Amino acid sequence: MITVSLDINFFRNVVEHPILRKPLSYIARALDWARNRERYATYRSTYDIADSFEFLGEFTKFSGNGEIKIGSDGHIGGFCRFTCVSGTKLHIGQACAIGKNVRIYTSEALPERNRLDNSDNRSSEGDVIIGDGVWIGNNAYISEGVEIGNGSVIGANAVVTDDVEPNILVGGIPATPIREIEK
Repeated sequence: MITVSLDINFFRNVVEHPILRKPLSYIARALDWARNRERYATYRSTYDIADSFEFLGEFTKFSGNGEIKIGSDGHIGGFCRFTCVSGTKLHIGQACAIGKNVRIYTSEALPERNRLDNSDNRSSEGDVIIGDGVWIGNNAYISEGVEIGNGSVIGANAVVTDDVEPNILVGGIPATPIREIEK
């Protein structure tokens, strides 16, 4: 019986070899694509996501037992996180463009909650409703209980804690109106 002892450096040398590096990266991307495609198909069967809504990036995650509904002809970038707890709704209208690394939550733990006593699990919950034709920039955060009007634009890195009127550009932390959008 022959035993072979391989250490981590052997694998590192294989992966970093100039001839093998590119083909191995293609294989890794194909495996990621297949995993994400399966995950997104599961989301479509679990939540009400229109067939024409596109997942353009990798590793976007939906979770929770709430009602998630996403309209047609929109798209979402990668690395987004949407959490909709039981008893709440997350509705996204038609033709919405959602950037990368966007976070939308229908529940948030209250800061005054007692962390030492697990029986005190107070949180704030509320529906998140996003109208038709809304653009949400990269790294935006949308808090529970927020309604965003049709045609609005949420700037990159914005933290939206209050309702946004239709056809308004908002940005900043917390997000404030910057200007009206011409129709």
